[in-house]
Amino acid sequence: MSFTRRVYPAAVSGIFLLFLLLPFCLFMVGPRKEISEAEKRKLAVFPEIVPTMTGLTEFPKKFDAFYRDHFGLRDNLIRLYNLLSLKIFHVSPSDFVLKGKEGWFFYIGEGVFDDFSRMEHIDQISLEQHAATLIDRRNWLASFGVRYLFVPVPNKIFLYDEYLPDRVQGVRGMNFYEQFTAFLEREIFFEDFINLYPVLRDNKQAERLYFKTDTHWSNAGALLAFNQIMKRCSDWFPEESASVIEKEIERENVTFSGDLARLMHQEGEVTEQVDVFKIKKPCAEKKNTHPSPTSQYLQEADISASRLPTENGCLDKTLTALIVHDSFGIPLQRYFNERFKRVIYSRQIKLDKLQKLIVGERPDIVIEIWVARNLGRALAPNPAEWTTKVLEEQYAASETVRMRIDGSLDLQRISLRNHVSLERHADGLLIHAHGNDPFFVLPFTPPEKPERYLVEVEVDAPQNTTFALYFTIGENTRDIAPQQVVEQKIHKGKNRLLLRLPHPDVRGLLRIDPGKKAGNYLLRSLTVKGVAH
Repeated sequence: MSFTRRVYPAAVSGIFLLFLLLPFCLFMVGPRKEISEAEKRKLAVFPEIVPTMTGLTEFPKKFDAFYRDHFGLRDNLIRLYNLLSLKIFHVSPSDFVLKGKEGWFFYIGEGVFDDFSRMEHIDQISLEQHAATLIDRRNWLASFGVRYLFVPVPNKIFLYDEYLPDRVQGVRGMNFYEQFTAFLEREIFFEDFINLYPVLRDNKQAERLYFKTDTHWSNAGALLAFNQIMKRCSDWFPEESASVIEKEIERENVTFSGDLARLMHQEGEVTEQVDVFKIKKPCAEKKNTHPSPTSQYLQEADISASRLPTENGCLDKTLTALIVHDSFGIPLQRYFNERFKRVIYSRQIKLDKLQKLIVGERPDIVIEIWVARNLGRALAPNPAEWTTKVLEEQYAASETVRMRIDGSLDLQRISLRNHVSLERHADGLLIHAHGNDPFFVLPFTPPEKPERYLVEVEVDAPQNTTFALYFTIGENTRDIAPQQVVEQKIHKGKNRLLLRLPHPDVRGLLRIDPGKKAGNYLLRSLTVKGVAH
């Protein structure tokens, strides 16, 4: 056997063995990372050795997860796999990114794709409750002389769905943004919001309004949205709400690789040409934002230093603004800085933690900017004191009593009872609850024209429990669906509640559940009033 024939197999075997051992060797000597740049997530940490039977049994599985997150060349191999997936198989290597047509990529994590393909309509009661959240915010802010504007931003997949793969285009449904903004536009009681979808849709042929390789809108899209915001602000502040026009900005065309490219670990490989906008002669400080002294109001809140408010502005202006936003608000900052004397930016810190700041600073306007995928967080219930303040004012202002229950109630009107017996009492209606599901049902016949209602309840409870009020609506005045209910926790002793019925056409039946526990309840009164928003 020749020397070459003897050495070649040995060399190949040696290289193969080195390839197998190299990741382990690098694992042993290499540094430990906390974050995977390729996957944009935290990596597993070395497991603690717990000297118990359970701990020793679980250690191998935890160590395996640690090794799989830290073996040598891991990021390089992932990057190579991602590149092959895109270039050869023409599919996205990330579960959170969908590869579209003509260089477009779409983020589909956080329920974005499920929302895009939504087939069912959101029920009226849920929409009413979301709208009530915005109404209460507006009214609470108005009590301090502060204007309010809500600006939801459509997801890119909703606006540029023509660039989705053919297999996906046909599954488009009625997404939440579309349903909620359509609902708000039908209801004249809340107009302090902007539906950006129509103006973005109508202008997307003139300029690219969202990046191809990023989840966010482009500089052109951000400027278009900003001018829509200022157009609405001009209704309240006509002399201080000028748009930013083309001659105020300069453009620079650059190569850009966005967050979707980074999510696939293909920055530099997946790119696009974009225009970057800059203000030619900025009035505000060149540094976009800097720490705000208003952070003092958040000392008791559990907020990291990197998320505390920042601010900027133009001293030549007169208005102040608080901008509550997610990442879609960042490209707008250069424009807000030019149009307001002082702008406070609160990124991802919702209004419920900004009460002291708002009361202390009294900005002229509060603007919320949230992309559609974040609307679940943006529409989370307000602090209880906000809602209570608003409802108390509405209830006190109304003289329209549609129903009242007290000790004078004709018990013959009650045709349906469950686990209860009733008797009149000097202070109201005494309810003897014999089980854990006590309730009784009364007819409710308001005027034919739909209206909205607040309900004041005064009830004494034998122990801590939950009061519930079920209702029927105009479409079906006989059957009560599970979601047709408002409820509130009550405590042992006297309670006073103010409940909002979340539907504009409550009629037919009201079901009163005094609590979920047996005992004697005293319903001192229950009053239903019609109110105007």
